Amino acid sequence: MLLRSAPIPPLLLIVMAVMKRPEVEEKEEEEVTEKQREKLEKQKAANEKAELARREEELTAARRKELKAMQAADLKALVDANGLEASKIAERVSVVLKFEAKARSEERARQADIRKMLIQKKEELEAMTMPQLREASPDVVKGQVTKEARIQATLQHWQQEGGVEKALAKLASDTRQKDLEAMDTAELRKLCKKISVDPFVKEVMVARIVFCESERGLFARPKLDDDEVEAEAAPKTGDMVEQLLASEANRKREREERKQAEEAMAKMREEFKSASIEQLKKKISSKGREPTGKKDDLVETLMDIAAEEKALAARRDKLRNMEADDLKNLLHRKGLAAPGKKDAMADAVLAYEAKVRADAVAYAVKIEEVLAEKKVEFEAKTAAELKDRCISLNIVKLGVGKESYIERLLEHTRMSSDVDKILVVKAREARRLALLSMDTEALLKLCDAMGVNPSVKEVIIERIMWREEESGGERPSKKARKAEYAGA
Repeated sequence: MLLRSAPIPPLLLIVMAVMKRPEVEEKEEEEVTEKQREKLEKQKAANEKAELARREEELTAARRKELKAMQAADLKALVDANGLEASKIAERVSVVLKFEAKARSEERARQADIRKMLIQKKEELEAMTMPQLREASPDVVKGQVTKEARIQATLQHWQQEGGVEKALAKLASDTRQKDLEAMDTAELRKLCKKISVDPFVKEVMVARIVFCESERGLFARPKLDDDEVEAEAAPKTGDMVEQLLASEANRKREREERKQAEEAMAKMREEFKSASIEQLKKKISSKGREPTGKKDDLVETLMDIAAEEKALAARRDKLRNMEADDLKNLLHRKGLAAPGKKDAMADAVLAYEAKVRADAVAYAVKIEEVLAEKKVEFEAKTAAELKDRCISLNIVKLGVGKESYIERLLEHTRMSSDVDKILVVKAREARRLALLSMDTEALLKLCDAMGVNPSVKEVIIERIMWREEESGGERPSKKARKAEYAGA
């Protein structure tokens, strides 16, 4: 069975409404009061502004009469004394009036700041307890006094000790810092140049360049990536039988070419073997290599050179047969500039790859140097220590001696990434020292070329503020002052 709520009697509704109304009316009254207060404050501010404008107008009019009544020489002396510039009498009167009006405005702002600081300090002291006030100013007031008296004495002492001046200086510094922070780096660097401040920190520039180069893999093991862009194969046409026949023809041609190449290499080997040692050495030297070893060694060296030259010729043909856009993309991926002509782009790739191969040879020498250092380090340890090291690396066999431990550890170092990590650290440090020896201008050009930000905004702002504090603030040039006070 459903229960229905009983209807509320009309009289009770009236009573509830009467009880609720004062709260609503009170809330509405508060809102009206707040709006009235804001309106009164706005009206007061407008009245004060109008009164200030009236007084300024009267003062300016009176001062204009005084200046016009002055001797020309006295007026010129007044202009010069304030660091102003004007040639005609009317202009001198105008610039002095504008200069003095600005000084009055700045003084009013200063007095407003002082008043604000005194109020803030007073409120800060009022928020303290008596024990806190005594601790904050133990020597200001002796004996038992009221809190209000102690606050007043403390405030006077703070003012006498230069608290207002310090607070004004802090306010000016904070305002200047905010203004500088609102400027972009280019504007800050321009300002640095104007006031003879070095905006750069050499160590930061060097660190960022080295980091960028490290990210690009410039300190890693040199290697040629097999990433050249292959020309897209022409779409296959015809039926499956035709495709298979064409594929078989290609394989037959490749076998024939490989057979011819092997026969040519065999013939070349026989020619080298039939030559004298002096002839072989001379030929090797002409290729820019050092001839070493017996006759068989010299022959193998020449065979290696021939194989390299053949591979280089094949690579050149392959690059020159690529599309121009593919060559450009290949150069871009390697971080190289793309010359205009196709053959020039192919040569640029070949030059890059030759450099990588040369760097790889130099890197291999460095690996041997690291291993030599490691060998000395291992030889200084006992057999037991070396054995424990081998066991931890799981590279030990039972019954081996110290020399075997060293050999296994060196081989492990060679095959692991440890040697690469050591060489990267050394290369980065060598690069860092080389960059530090460069001047700032050269580093800046390198940063621009690599897209590296050479500046630290916080440092620039800090240095500008230091310089301005040392010089007592920047004094505007005569040109700037003339522009500021012109047209008064």
